[in-house]
Amino acid sequence: MKISKPVLTLWLMAPIALVLGLSVWIVVSMQGKPWMHAPPVGAGAGQTGGANALGEWLAHRNESVRVRIVVEDRGEGRDGDSGPLIAHRANGWKGESMAEAGSNRWVWTGASADLDEGFEVIRTGTDGVIWRDAGGRRMLRLTAGEQVVVVQRFVR
Repeated sequence: MKISKPVLTLWLMAPIALVLGLSVWIVVSMQGKPWMHAPPVGAGAGQTGGANALGEWLAHRNESVRVRIVVEDRGEGRDGDSGPLIAHRANGWKGESMAEAGSNRWVWTGASADLDEGFEVIRTGTDGVIWRDAGGRRMLRLTAGEQVVVVQRFVR
């Protein structure tokens, strides 16, 4: 079987053309905006936050790590002396009391695994009505450390 010179030349140039095509594609794709839309997480989050969020998602978070949620209650119409409660999957979304940490600041410390489906900040009025944070369910943005949550208002 005899292979003609042009076919053999094209066959030998194919890997070079493939590498050149991939290089052009990489350069062109770097000119656009990033495709990852994850919030910045962890050290160096300004530039590498998407990569950190992906790594944490792949690692499924270390379940033994403790996190601290700080709630700044700026909500109006406080009813009663009780502070806000934090509701999450581990407590059946019922609400768990938080420790007072100054003027209108409340703190909860617990396992990051308890907040794998997020958490809500709620308040129970003296009449038993549950008021929820207007911001809705919030997600844990870190694996360890402190996350500050500002509550502007509560709704029924």
